[in-house]
Amino acid sequence: MKNESLENTINLDRAIYVMSQNLDNQDSPRVGIFWYDARNDDLFGVVSSHASEARVSKGFATVNTLHRDYWKKQYNKFKFKSNGGEVYPYIGDYKDTPRGRVFYDVNANRYIVNVGSWINEYPQAKALIIDEFNLEGENYLFETAIHWEIGHGWEG
Repeated sequence: MKNESLENTINLDRAIYVMSQNLDNQDSPRVGIFWYDARNDDLFGVVSSHASEARVSKGFATVNTLHRDYWKKQYNKFKFKSNGGEVYPYIGDYKDTPRGRVFYDVNANRYIVNVGSWINEYPQAKALIIDEFNLEGENYLFETAIHWEIGHGWEG
């Protein structure tokens, strides 16, 4: 029993050391996905990582998580926890709520925030996105595209 306790202490010290190496990295810009909750003027379902840790494909870095898959997982989790009750904000299909994705363009050294035209109806969401993904002071651009329009996705 004594050796087990010592092992845990050593592992804990190692874990604390490794975590402490990330202290200076907490405000680094991030890439990922999000939804915008217009009712509460807030982001939710945010999945992000530092751009340096993200997967790069064809010159763009982002997280591997898809909106469709994350929504389904969260919906099922909330549904279970609520005993079949309301699962707000995961209501309807993942495409029915304003959403977007932050990419990092490695060639242009710029962050691209892809959203639908819904951003024009909720311009205050831009500040939330900039803050959530630590983009203040970075080279970034908001772009609208059909894929992130409400009601659109992989299926059209």
